[in-house]
Amino acid sequence: MAHRCSLFFPLISLHMALMIICTPIKPAPTYLNSICPSKTMFLPNSSFEMNLKALFVSLASSASISSNNFNYSMAGHKAHDTVYGLFLCRGDLNSTSCKDCVVAAIVALQRSYCPLKKVALIWYNECLVRYSNESLGGKMEDSPKLVIANRLNIIGNQEHFAELLQNMMINLSVRTASDTKKFAIKVVNFPSSRQVVYMLQQCTQDLTTDDCTLCLNIAIRLLTVRIGGRVLLPSCNVWYETTLSNSMSTSSKGNDQLTIKVMVVTLLPLASIMIALLALCLMIQKSKKSNDDDDENGQDMVTVESLRYDFSTLQNATNNFSDDNKVAEGVYGCIYKGKLSSGRKVVVKRLSKRYEQNEQEFKMEVLSQAKVQHRNLVEFIGFCLEGEEKLLVHEYIPNLSLHYFLVDPERRKHLDWNTRYHILCGIARGLLYLDQDSRLRIIHCDLRPLNILLDAGMNAKISHFGLAVTSETQRQRETFFVSYGHMSTEETIQHEFSIKSNVFCFGVLLLAIIGSERYTNLTKFFKLNDAENLLIQAWKEWREGTPLNFLDPTLMDSRWSGEALRCMHLGLLCVQGSQDDRPTMASVVFMLQHGSKVTLQPPEEPAFFFLCDAKPKTSISKEGANTIPCTINTASISKLQPR
Repeated sequence: MAHRCSLFFPLISLHMALMIICTPIKPAPTYLNSICPSKTMFLPNSSFEMNLKALFVSLASSASISSNNFNYSMAGHKAHDTVYGLFLCRGDLNSTSCKDCVVAAIVALQRSYCPLKKVALIWYNECLVRYSNESLGGKMEDSPKLVIANRLNIIGNQEHFAELLQNMMINLSVRTASDTKKFAIKVVNFPSSRQVVYMLQQCTQDLTTDDCTLCLNIAIRLLTVRIGGRVLLPSCNVWYETTLSNSMSTSSKGNDQLTIKVMVVTLLPLASIMIALLALCLMIQKSKKSNDDDDENGQDMVTVESLRYDFSTLQNATNNFSDDNKVAEGVYGCIYKGKLSSGRKVVVKRLSKRYEQNEQEFKMEVLSQAKVQHRNLVEFIGFCLEGEEKLLVHEYIPNLSLHYFLVDPERRKHLDWNTRYHILCGIARGLLYLDQDSRLRIIHCDLRPLNILLDAGMNAKISHFGLAVTSETQRQRETFFVSYGHMSTEETIQHEFSIKSNVFCFGVLLLAIIGSERYTNLTKFFKLNDAENLLIQAWKEWREGTPLNFLDPTLMDSRWSGEALRCMHLGLLCVQGSQDDRPTMASVVFMLQHGSKVTLQPPEEPAFFFLCDAKPKTSISKEGANTIPCTINTASISKLQPR
């Protein structure tokens, strides 16, 4: 990367110089305090978050053009995700200073002080910004409170000063409440104490005169007698100083105009130089792009070769691929356990001759698996390519798969709620990595208990995310397998894959984990006339208000049933018919981590899915019966999308 654009560093230097020149122009807004009173949180990428961002844009835009220093807005059209918000800038600020404060407050709320909170309030010296999932307009609110007092005491008779201050403040409140902008400033001489007192009052402009007066009177009673003090409430604030501070004074227009002139004279020539350097940099980058791509591809191939094993090495490790070492078999080939000469236990997947890939395609497949590494994915160790032999080597997982724990009553006793929840969280983290954190986006089309392996610590390891579909043309040639409803509607009917397909699969898997006995029934063949699959059973119990009937009997303990039911709720959200209604994997992980702190929306009816026997059958759906051929899944198909 360094050789691509070495001139970029002088460009950075110029940019830093410009920042140094511009920085002293205006002081940053002064943060005072923030409060996030609600324990209810919203989900990342939820409709509430989208509406909140739209609200922030509206407030920031209004702050830059409004001369009233106040704005009340809302975003959203559904009751459960509508967001209400407002800003109140100090009445003596110009629109530029107001906008700077509002923008600073919005950034601070999102990044530092109140992330993912449905209710928040932040005070700056120059402004107030707040939002809520409940309407704020026209409401006088005197809580929460922020009281600020100078540490120095007033000189002279404090009681007399306090009485005079309160009387003057109350008199000023009448003027403030009747003002169009609900803002007033007053300077008063107190001869008895030889003090000059500067007073400021302000209300949000949506208050009535009476509500503004009431709010100010509440704030005035909370003032502390010092040489200066402030009380800030959500609907109003009062402030006094015996020494006029810069923060209470307005900016000079003459200074602003002078600053603009200096900026124009200084920045124009520097901007010209920056544009020229940037154009030159882009030309250099474009001319070397093809060479760089070749270099990167070559480097990838070198990485692949470092993972190669000799066929004889794997043959020895598996005792010549003996039947005693065979652990699974399918249309893609056979899987054997083995031990390398180093003593490391491995699993070797010997691909069938029916698995058609040329050498380059196989190496690209190997490379894609090598790039995907996560603690909740089965580790890829290496490969072998000799003649017609194609083999993949993965880590050995001692506890077999989740399937064997769910279907066996004795093994299932080891799956208490904490263990199941630990497994669920591990699967969710692994899928989140495949969705958005890995170098390649992989859509796992066969996420079922058989493909969730468990290590010695009962940590979930997702397997069979290889055998990837690498192009649209290849995807159209592939046979799509259906495995007991673990693929969503858009996958099985339209062959449309997205990251929400992973969410659907996770939802089915979640319901299988908490409803183990129901899952056990699904591993048998069905009579379609009276068959009910996992999602139908879960939805039926949920809709009829008897969700406890769906849970595995071992989870009926009152210590765990509440969390298990919450997970059932989450599972039903993941399998909703519309992709748009399903949460993202990031939201799923967030909901699992924060539990009851997150409010879950009511689920809609699940997508319809398929029940398959060894022969083509008729599918069952909420729409009725449709004749669609199904095949029992013995392979995994993934979709790769480069980042």
